[in-house]
Amino acid sequence: MNIFSGGGFHLIRSNGFVQGFVPWHNHGAVAYTSISKEHVHLLLNVSEVAVPLQDGSHIHYIEGYVLFEDGHVHYYRACSSPAISVGDGTHTHYFNFDTTEDVGHKHHVSGFGMPAPGDR
Repeated sequence: MNIFSGGGFHLIRSNGFVQGFVPWHNHGAVAYTSISKEHVHLLLNVSEVAVPLQDGSHIHYIEGYVLFEDGHVHYYRACSSPAISVGDGTHTHYFNFDTTEDVGHKHHVSGFGMPAPGDR
């Protein structure tokens, strides 16, 4: 096992290491929902840890409630796209989903998570 330190993070190399993949990371996300019933909600989220894919990429699940607005909240659970390299040794993920229907309506949310270390 050897330890690489750089860019403000530490990567422990061991059996099963995939070049460019940093295990146990997550992404923050801040986004507004679509307008529905004349209001929007704010989404503030930190993803679950990376779920590796067979091709060397990975996904993240996000789950939670949008912030309280207009007397109610909506729940969401979604899966991100595979990693998208930003080109500077970091990557992001795209998300695109609908919230639950509450009080007779739902909202759509899409956007990108904040970049994290690793390019895959």
